[in-house]
Amino acid sequence: MASTLDPISRFQHLLHHAKMLIASHGPYTTYPGTTVLTRAAHARENIRPASTRTLAKSFAAAQDSASSAQPDGPAKDDLRLFQAVWEATIRALEKLIQDGNLDHESFGWGIYGLSSGYLPYLASENSSADDMFHSYRKRLHDALRILPRLNSSSNESETVSSPGAERVHNLTTARRHVHIFANLLCQKIGGNWENLRWWHAIAVVERWIGKLGLAREPVTLTMEKNVGEELSSHDSRSPLSF
Repeated sequence: MASTLDPISRFQHLLHHAKMLIASHGPYTTYPGTTVLTRAAHARENIRPASTRTLAKSFAAAQDSASSAQPDGPAKDDLRLFQAVWEATIRALEKLIQDGNLDHESFGWGIYGLSSGYLPYLASENSSADDMFHSYRKRLHDALRILPRLNSSSNESETVSSPGAERVHNLTTARRHVHIFANLLCQKIGGNWENLRWWHAIAVVERWIGKLGLAREPVTLTMEKNVGEELSSHDSRSPLSF
């Protein structure tokens, strides 16, 4: 059935089943000193939705195990589903970006979130290996911070308190910078999807789908916070610390 669905529906269908597995058998981890995926020691009888931390930890373990041979068993079967979710995530990402229906803020925060899980960025934080990537990322964040917050009823944005002409200038400049630096980062990341942490990409796609009103069920991460800032602030340079 899933193979006949469009990219957005396929992503949601597979992620729904992955979440059910994780809720029952997560958090998934790897055996110490190996990349062999394993379920939690005991399955839950009273299944409740998995926490964001459990989802992040499980997908990180799956990603770390994906390129290694796995012993036969239920965890190996589960890994196949997690890999299918990842492949569907890439297809959904590409479609959402190509369609271009996201507003500047949603697109910008999403790309900023993806950049938080871009492995070369994580590895080069304390070196000059990719100064341009760091610069684009910082300039995108600076511009996004100027724009009024998503779904915010407060007037905390500096643009809101600016005089009329200055506010229009600031907003125009910020939107232009968001467009430029989000697209530059998108070009860099989009050619190297394999360098993304799975959960960062899944979270961004889920948020974008929710923003566009395409979600078939309530998304795990609501639109009350900016996905990019949320992912960035919680990663602490570790893909698991949500």
